[in-house]
Amino acid sequence: TNDRFLLGILVGVVLLVVAAFAVVLSRSEPAYRADDSPAAVAHNYLLALQRGDYERAYGYLSPTLAGRPASVEDFVEDTTTRIGDNIADAEVAIGETTITGEVAVVKVRQSTFYSGGLFDSGLSAPPFSMTLRRGESGWRITRSEMHWYQCWEDPDLDWCREPEPVKPVAP
Repeated sequence: TNDRFLLGILVGVVLLVVAAFAVVLSRSEPAYRADDSPAAVAHNYLLALQRGDYERAYGYLSPTLAGRPASVEDFVEDTTTRIGDNIADAEVAIGETTITGEVAVVKVRQSTFYSGGLFDSGLSAPPFSMTLRRGESGWRITRSEMHWYQCWEDPDLDWCREPEPVKPVAP
């Protein structure tokens, strides 16, 4: 009877492991959505950043941004060196959208797993907001609390200005 009990436990564990693998393997990859809503544009911008599709992500920035990068190359420089994005291994969930006239605010939750201690969950899931404005080319991003370089919206901030070159002192 003890052998049957242990065999039952072993079979149960094997079934749980197989079920876990089935769940993980059945999850579909996130896909781009039609750019017809603020939530879809926010999703597509973040997915493009995750996939390293910087040209597509750059296209979601509002052309009215005062400090909008002049090129995709400048956008890549900003996102990879100035922001230090860590979105590649994160799960992003688009939440509630509030639209007031031509402006929309999209709530987003980004879940990132890390190796934590014994009593640490190993999960970071900070919520943040993205602001979009409807224009001629549809909804475009004008601000975000994450995955964003503040100098795009306000290039006059002190740290956004290029330092002036030091002039040599005449002898």
